[in-house]
Amino acid sequence: PAGWTAGENSQLSGVTQKCLTTGDEQGRDVAHFACPFDADLFFSINQLDTNKDLIPKWPQLLVEVVSVDYWSRYRIEGYGHTALPTEPGYHTLISTPGGR
Repeated sequence: PAGWTAGENSQLSGVTQKCLTTGDEQGRDVAHFACPFDADLFFSINQLDTNKDLIPKWPQLLVEVVSVDYWSRYRIEGYGHTALPTEPGYHTLISTPGGR
């Protein structure tokens, strides 16, 4: 978002490992991803002084879920997004609906 910058060594995109789906209590397929990442994000407070119309927005984590079939064809299963946590550290649950 406007006013935000990433640290010099921050990798802001990538690919996670493969996972399999399992059934939950309601019989729905659920996929669990674990992708630790480290990014230094900075907001320039001076932007608010120079641009009075700027309304700060919090960075979002965007997720694209892709599957590979038996013939190695890739298919986009869905997208999701969630706000990044406001506190640094280890976070155990970020839920993103994978709807198309």
